[in-house]
Amino acid sequence: EEEVVTSLASPIPYSEVDWTRPGGVIEDIADWIVSMAPRPNRRMAVMAAITFVSTICSRHVSTPKGGSVALYTICVAESGAGKDAPMKAMTTIAKRSGLDFLIKSDKITTSLALEESLKNSPVQLIPADEVGKRIFAKAKSRKASSYESEMIQTLLSLWSSNSSTFMRTTTKVE
Repeated sequence: EEEVVTSLASPIPYSEVDWTRPGGVIEDIADWIVSMAPRPNRRMAVMAAITFVSTICSRHVSTPKGGSVALYTICVAESGAGKDAPMKAMTTIAKRSGLDFLIKSDKITTSLALEESLKNSPVQLIPADEVGKRIFAKAKSRKASSYESEMIQTLLSLWSSNSSTFMRTTTKVE
């Protein structure tokens, strides 16, 4: 049998897409997150669902041109906007699905800690609050350790090599 590859002959204009209703399992997960959230936020629920599904698929699915579906997602919102429920929901779904091994600590704030963690588990979901303060602000601080200041470069290197082999950028000093 010959494999038939289909594509959209005429893409739907961006403005005509309801990104809060993507359909399929992503919409089902987002609906569940919204239904259980004390402060429902549909956009963040969809983001969490996309993040969760991309994590599961990251080593098994690629884009048509061989790219990875791995994502770094960051939700920016003011206090009380409903960020907490989607972050917690990803952990809950992972546990209920037997995929809790994918969830990693949000205490990873240095390049060395991230690289050590990836050595043992190359696919990870790290729900973390206050990423701006805990990672980006530290990395730009004059008081940052070399491992803290290298974090952004390590994330960029990981992204560009996420469909190939990542070569460590830091080494542990004994």
